[in-house]
Amino acid sequence: MGGLESLLIPALSGYVYHRTSYKYRSQINRESGYHVLFRSAVIGIFSYPVAYLVAWFLFSHLPNYAATNFPFLAGWIPIGNIPTTYIPFLTGWISIGLCWSVASIKNRRSDKEEVEAEVAAEMGDFLSLLMRDCNKRDKMMEITLKNRKVYVGLPISSPGPRLSTDQFIRILPFMSGYRDEESLESHFNTYYEWVSEPGDDRYLKNVLDLDAGDFAVTIARKEIVSARIFDEEVYVRFITGEWQ
Repeated sequence: MGGLESLLIPALSGYVYHRTSYKYRSQINRESGYHVLFRSAVIGIFSYPVAYLVAWFLFSHLPNYAATNFPFLAGWIPIGNIPTTYIPFLTGWISIGLCWSVASIKNRRSDKEEVEAEVAAEMGDFLSLLMRDCNKRDKMMEITLKNRKVYVGLPISSPGPRLSTDQFIRILPFMSGYRDEESLESHFNTYYEWVSEPGDDRYLKNVLDLDAGDFAVTIARKEIVSARIFDEEVYVRFITGEWQ
C-alpha cells in the first residue's frame, strides 16, 4: 500500500481508538480537526506495524492450514492462491479492529462519568463539572452574564467547550434578574416556578400545547462571567438576615 492510503488507514485506526475510548473521546470533542488528525495518525502508526505482522502471518500459514484441514473450502475460496495484494487490505481492517479492541478493554476498567470528569478538570472545563454536579445532586445553579443578567435554574445540557467560542449551555430557569451595577448584589424580578407546578404543567400541555422544556434558556459560554450552585433555602436565610 502506498500513497494516500498509507496515511488514511493509520489515521482511521487511531480515530476509531479515540472515538471508542472514554477518555480520548472527551478530549477530541474539545480539540481542532487538525489536532485530532495528528493524534489519530500517531496512534495508527503504532498499531499498523502490529496489524501488518498479524496479516503477514495469516497469509503465510492460514492458507496451508486450511487446505490441509478443511479441503472442502477450496471450492468456495481460493485457498493457497490468495494474492499478496490483499495483505494491505487485511492489514487495514486488523489495525482498525486492534485499536477498537484495546480501547474497549480499557473502557471496562474505568467508569465513564469519572473519566469524563477527569478530562473536563484537566482541560479547565469547570462549568461542565458544575453542571454535572448540579444534575447529580439535584441542585440549581446561578449564572451571571456579562450584561449583569442573572439566571437561576436547573442545568439541562452542555456540549463541553471546544476551540470555537460559540458553544452554548441550556438551563431551565427558576427565576432571573440582574446584579446591581455598584454592589453587584443579585436582584430577582422574574419567577418561573409556575412552569414546574403540576396544575400549570397540565395547562401548558392541554391548553397551550407547550412543555416545561420549551422554556429552557440557551446561553453562550462566552457570555458567562460566573456560575455557582444555588440553594434556595440558603438564599432565603441570607436575604432575610437570618445568618447575619
